[in-house]
Amino acid sequence: MAICPMCTGVQLVKFTADASGNFLDCPKCKARFLGYGFTLQQVPRAVVSIPSAGGIAIKNLYKQESESVIYDDGEGGESQPIAGDMTYKELNAINQNAGQLNLTDTTWDISKAKIDYIRIEVVSGTVNDFDIGIYEKDTFQEADKRYAVEDLNSTDGWEDDLEWAYIDDDNTKEIHLEIIENSGSGSYNIQVRGTKLI
Repeated sequence: MAICPMCTGVQLVKFTADASGNFLDCPKCKARFLGYGFTLQQVPRAVVSIPSAGGIAIKNLYKQESESVIYDDGEGGESQPIAGDMTYKELNAINQNAGQLNLTDTTWDISKAKIDYIRIEVVSGTVNDFDIGIYEKDTFQEADKRYAVEDLNSTDGWEDDLEWAYIDDDNTKEIHLEIIENSGSGSYNIQVRGTKLI
């Protein structure tokens, strides 16, 4: 039997609630792993949870050579990858001026993300009133706006915790963020955190 790679000497136990026997759980740290060949891949515990009414029971979860995790519904059908690959991503853009910004950095480098946190802070100047909008394309058209906040100011220290899927429709691995200054001017630090979607 396999040993948990996160807990020294702790033997993994077989999980069989709605899977075909290739899932292993650690009784100490509660992590769940998908065993294929001689390799263990950690997977979110939720991907094999018992479904709600009308949901599809997952009979088997396996890993493709493309690194995608796929489920089998036991009826001959397969899914596309579940959620994402659980890779944590963070974008930091420092001392940005207002306007239409196409933001990326080496640690972001994705076009699809489940964003769970955004923070925009005025770090110089005084801005009494500014709005933000996030778009799926770098043309910044109203039809492509997916998120907006209005009437912010320098002292807000604005942040938002959310569960929101963002797709850069241009596939340029950018977040298209617009900052409109209605009163005053300044520069901004921008932070976005989330997980990669496949």
